Amino acid sequence: MKRVLLTKYQHYCKTREMQDEISSIVQGDDETLEDYLEIFLYILQRSKHKFEISTIRTLLLRGLTE
Repeated sequence: MKRVLLTKYQHYCKTREMQDEISSIVQGDDETLEDYLEIFLYILQRSKHKFEISTIRTLLLRGLTE
């Protein structure tokens, strides 16, 4: 029963975690723009979720610091 439950819902949980991770990324005080972009793109590729380009742009810009 445990295996069936995990098989059915594990993908959903991992996808949700990755969406939360990509939406909460913020550029660190000691990170360059290039470092932040590299980490952002890595998390985006790892998520395997299909975001619209406008959503990606918004998430990227929201995480930038001045």
